[in-house]
Amino acid sequence: MSLPAGWVVWTPGEADLRALSGAAATTKRAVLPFSRGVGAVERQAAKGRGDVVQVGLRVPDPAAGLVTGSLFLIHLPRPAGKDGTPLTARQLVENRRGQGRARGRIYHHHEVSLVTVPAGPAVLSNELSRKSWGMRDVAVLTTDIFPGGADSVFRLELTSHYRELQQPALMAEISHMAHSFTVDTPGPDGA
Repeated sequence: MSLPAGWVVWTPGEADLRALSGAAATTKRAVLPFSRGVGAVERQAAKGRGDVVQVGLRVPDPAAGLVTGSLFLIHLPRPAGKDGTPLTARQLVENRRGQGRARGRIYHHHEVSLVTVPAGPAVLSNELSRKSWGMRDVAVLTTDIFPGGADSVFRLELTSHYRELQQPALMAEISHMAHSFTVDTPGPDGA
């Protein structure tokens, strides 16, 4: 998967802070906010969200080191319906459209759609909301990719607390990632 400018990724639990800081923070002052962001995303990855394959941070200005978004690439079992049969991407869209909104949240925007990316069908979810007692909006964009013939899905999840980034920058960035995403399948000899 290729990344738009401003993103840095690593395998969870393997954050080489010195190397990551060199890639994302160009001043000594920028290292502290960036380091805090690395720690926060590592803690989130450890909370058991499926098999987290990659985590990352969005740092559009390396001189400031301000983290404006997080990325999780998660490998999950294929979603199943109430009867236990695996869902198609189209069925997942219908299920999500039929679900109620989470209690305790105020939604400014919520959209679910079906697209096709090179790796297979994908379900896009775009949500802008805040806790009903809070003041801070959060943008969450997810793309669930259904690789052809696989019994699992890959979820790209981007989150940002910077409302102004929700449209169109994050949408363009997750689209770029999803369209460049590939799944390497082992050959007949397992290699």
